[in-house]
Amino acid sequence: MSLITDTELADQLDLPVALPAAVFKKDSWIVLATVKLQNPMRLTYRFLQLQLQSVTIDPAIGGAEPTIVDATKGLAYVAIFKNYGGERPGSSVAQGTNFDVVNATAAGLFERATSTSLVIDATSVATYSFVLVNNTGNADLKMSVCGQVRLDLNSA
Repeated sequence: MSLITDTELADQLDLPVALPAAVFKKDSWIVLATVKLQNPMRLTYRFLQLQLQSVTIDPAIGGAEPTIVDATKGLAYVAIFKNYGGERPGSSVAQGTNFDVVNATAAGLFERATSTSLVIDATSVATYSFVLVNNTGNADLKMSVCGQVRLDLNSA
């Protein structure tokens, strides 16, 4: 007897939220993954790691320490947004609401800080985007991301 049936597996997709090591220029961002949900879909988000490998201050701008653009976040972060419009995350013109944030405050490995999953049930059509942000005004950051979400196509 199996705990998960073939029928259940047929309705589930595990999707990566990942990016190999890349350098991001000051105050830049990229959409890592986007999922469009509609009833009766469910998105389950539990695992994500953000690795900040190096911080290089732009000598033309100067300064001994990186300057932070959005003071409520770290040097870099990954956030999940509902109905993200493409504007700079954290700006006054950004569209959408962020549900969950993984902050990198220094070089090192940062993980999603909770052992519980974020479960989003689609009550109406909405798009959820995972966005990686270099939150500095004067530094280039070398970063990588590794994570996964589960999409249940029929959560009813």
